[in-house]
Amino acid sequence: VQTDQSQRLVDRYIEEYKEEPRFHFALGFSAGQAYEGAVREAGSADPEAVREYLSNNAVEGTLAGTFEVNDRHQQVGYEWLMTQWQNGTKEILDPANKATVDQAIWPKPEWGI
Repeated sequence: VQTDQSQRLVDRYIEEYKEEPRFHFALGFSAGQAYEGAVREAGSADPEAVREYLSNNAVEGTLAGTFEVNDRHQQVGYEWLMTQWQNGTKEILDPANKATVDQAIWPKPEWGI
């Protein structure tokens, strides 16, 4: 997803590593942003203080959206995407407000099995 924050991060990553980052990098970076926010707001890097903060508060503005967990400690605040490779390009299928194509290719082509 193209945002000012994501573009700055991709540009810096390419500058440093001379290749495009994978989505796993973005998720790890987002986790670091959530941790940083929790340390700042809790006023401590003590693991219990950070855990307590993250269990009861949302951290806004991470690369993946809002970091927030429910009462079962499942992450619920992030923005997710459903993607599919179509004609050599990774396309966004869902959510609809971020979709880059109108529909999925179905059934999946043989090359995708």
